[in-house]
Amino acid sequence: MEPTKELQAKLVEEMKGRMAQDDSSVPMPDGPYAYFSRYTEGGEYPIRSRISRSDLESGAWSADGPAPASQEDLVDGNVLGAGQEFFKLGAIEHSPDHKLVAYSVDLKGSEYFTVMFKDIATGEMMKDELVNCSSSFVWCKDSKTVVYAVIDDNHR
Repeated sequence: MEPTKELQAKLVEEMKGRMAQDDSSVPMPDGPYAYFSRYTEGGEYPIRSRISRSDLESGAWSADGPAPASQEDLVDGNVLGAGQEFFKLGAIEHSPDHKLVAYSVDLKGSEYFTVMFKDIATGEMMKDELVNCSSSFVWCKDSKTVVYAVIDDNHR
């Protein structure tokens, strides 16, 4: 594909020019918060954020307006992927009690994901990690248990 490198770069730039670089999803209310994903200009990966539900219902949040004071960035894919030779962000899910967020990443391109956990209040990463998993998982109602699938050597 070496002879087409210049054309590839031109096509990528044209596609970028046709997409909104700073886009966001519609916030989905869940308990006291509304969760959404957003992209920033020049960023490749989503940023999962939340705002207070009252800010959403009062109209304090708009896709093209300033962020309300309640906005918290839970997972920033651009920060996680910075400096990585390969990076793929899988699922991002908050716990039912809204205290933890879990996300899956593949750093090798192997489709073996690692699920990582973060305390939202402190911003600290927890020591627990689930390795060699599929990209998706589900929180149980107790906010302490996650259901996930381990991938074997044959990707089953």
